[in-house]
Amino acid sequence: MKRKSAAEEGHIKQKRVIYESSYVGKMKLVRRLNRLSLDIRRQNRRDMFAKLKRARRQILVALIYLSLISAIIFQLISPRTIYHTRFVTEQQFVEVVNDEIISERERALMDQYDYLLGRYDAISRMLADSNQANTALMQELAEIRDAQRRTQPRWIFNNNVMRGHRDPSPDLQWLVHDLLYEHGLIELEHVFAAMITYESHWRYGVSSGRGHFGLLQIMNWWLISPPLANFRITDDFRGRNLLNAEHNILTAIEMLRFAEIRYEFSAIEEPHKWVHYHSTGNSPRNCSGNTRCCYWRRLAVPTMRNIEPFVPGYEE
Repeated sequence: MKRKSAAEEGHIKQKRVIYESSYVGKMKLVRRLNRLSLDIRRQNRRDMFAKLKRARRQILVALIYLSLISAIIFQLISPRTIYHTRFVTEQQFVEVVNDEIISERERALMDQYDYLLGRYDAISRMLADSNQANTALMQELAEIRDAQRRTQPRWIFNNNVMRGHRDPSPDLQWLVHDLLYEHGLIELEHVFAAMITYESHWRYGVSSGRGHFGLLQIMNWWLISPPLANFRITDDFRGRNLLNAEHNILTAIEMLRFAEIRYEFSAIEEPHKWVHYHSTGNSPRNCSGNTRCCYWRRLAVPTMRNIEPFVPGYEE
């Protein structure tokens, strides 16, 4: 075997030293780069978690303040320029990518929010339709109950207060009720029932020999009476027929309003004065309801005692 010269061996050793030195340098450089990359990834991870927390808070604020949601959405998902003509470092590139990831998550959350909001609107419309259907059903049931109730009389007449006459029909009793309710005198329904019972026994077509007609025995003079000019309920008062139950009650209501203004009393609080004025046509100022001459004590009170509601305790 041929032995190498000293010069050749020296040259080989020099090449080995150069190779080893370059390898060690490369390994050190690789380790430094790995450490730098690890630090960058750790920093990026911390930044990403911080930005995720910030984005979560922004989304909660957006859900609470619905009035500002459009502005917040534009701020959250506003377009950002990623690519630049100039050089971008690795850390800047990682930040841009993280921002894009957060934006995608924000978009997904907002899409889910929009979906839930749409479902809420649909459910709200369904509930509104259901409420409308329930309201219509309740109105229909109320009308059915009212129709059934109107087949029954309003009053029961005791102790032969009708004096041999038949009890009035439910339609006539409910007509009086409706007219008084329409004109705010429902509290006087019992009083009117007693007056009608005493005056005509609910015979709307009866007339006396002294020119009194209808349920409340009203004179035709009241149809053209000047004092009632400001108290007329309808414009066709001159053509009324006092033998018609509705016309008779409307005229009586006009007389009541006139008496309240002229003699300064309230028929609801002092019904005895209204009864006295209707029966006599005289001033009720001195009528206290307890005197013998008062029609309230002699006529209305005994009649009212013998008239009771068909359903005890029922009020409109």
